[in-house]
Amino acid sequence: MLRVNHIIKILSSIKPYAPHTYKNRTDKIIDKIHGRLFMTGVIFLALLACLIALYRLTDLFRNDTMVYIIFGVYFGVTITGLLIMMLPPILGIKHLINWKKETSDDFVCEISHDEQNAMLLLDYSEKELLYAIHWLQTKINRINLRVSSFFGEKTAVLSVLALTYSAVQSSIGFDKLSQTFTEDLFTSGISNTFIMFGLAFLLGISLGALMLKKVANHQLYLKEIVELAIKIQKDAGEGTAT
Repeated sequence: MLRVNHIIKILSSIKPYAPHTYKNRTDKIIDKIHGRLFMTGVIFLALLACLIALYRLTDLFRNDTMVYIIFGVYFGVTITGLLIMMLPPILGIKHLINWKKETSDDFVCEISHDEQNAMLLLDYSEKELLYAIHWLQTKINRINLRVSSFFGEKTAVLSVLALTYSAVQSSIGFDKLSQTFTEDLFTSGISNTFIMFGLAFLLGISLGALMLKKVANHQLYLKEIVELAIKIQKDAGEGTAT
C-alpha cells in the first residue's frame, strides 16, 4: 500500500488557508477591542435588566434618581452597540485603503501555510506521494462523476436551483408557497403537499451537489499539497547535488 494510509491520515488533519488565521497587529487590536466592547455591552444589558426589575417590583427604588440611572445605563448600552457595529466597517475600510499590501501579505501567509502543510509529508518517498496523488485524483473524479452524471457538467448546482425556482413559479407561485408554509402543510391541499415535497427533494439534491463540490475542492487542495511536497523534495535534492 506504500503507506498511503499514513499519508491520507496526515492529509485528513490539513486545512486550507483561512485569512482570519493570520492577523496583523491592527486586526488583533480591533478584535480585542471588539471583544471587550461586547462583554461591556452584555454587562450593561444585565445591569439594565436588573435596574428595570428593581424599579418595577419594589417601591424603594421607584424614584427619579433610579429613572436617571436606568436612562444612563440604556445610553451606555446604545453607545456600546453602536461602537460594536462600527468596528467591522472601519476594519473593512482599512483593508480597502491598503488592499495592495493586504493582498500581498495575505498571499505570503497562504504560501507559508501551504508550505507548512507540505512539510508534513517530506518523510515519504516520491513514489508514495505519487501513489497518494493517484488516489486523490481518483476520488475527485468519482465525486465529479456522481454530480455530472446526474445533473450535467459545471452548472449542476445552478441548474438545480433554477429548476427549483421555475418549478415554484409555474406550479403554485411564491405567494401560495408562503401561504402553504404559514398554514398546515397537510390541510392546504394534496397537490400543494406533493409539490412541497417535490421542491424539498430538489432543494436537498442541490444542497447535496454543493456538498459534493465542496468535498471535491478540498480533495483537490490536498492533491496540490502533495504535489508541493514532491516539488520541495526535488528542489532540496537538486540543492544538495549542486
